[in-house]
Amino acid sequence: MGYDYKTASLTAENTFTDWLAPFKKSGYIDFAITGTWAGTLTIQKRQERGGVYTDPIDVESYIANSANYIEDHVWGAEYRIGFKTGDYTSGTAIVRLDR
Repeated sequence: MGYDYKTASLTAENTFTDWLAPFKKSGYIDFAITGTWAGTLTIQKRQERGGVYTDPIDVESYIANSANYIEDHVWGAEYRIGFKTGDYTSGTAIVRLDR
């Protein structure tokens, strides 16, 4: 696998980017949150086990624009970012996950 990214302009609750696995060589995913929005964005993780994914777990939450990275060297881990049900207030959050 090579360079890949997932991006979305989020304007409603229960909306997320597509899932993205960390780049296997580095184990990193960079993320950026921009835009003019109000609410709580949550980064979620799921794990593939024997061809079945676990239920998503919340990793971090943000109430303002931010940029950072996640380090995860575990095979089968995937991440997404978005507004959970009840966590969107207004505006457009532009989110991007890069590996």
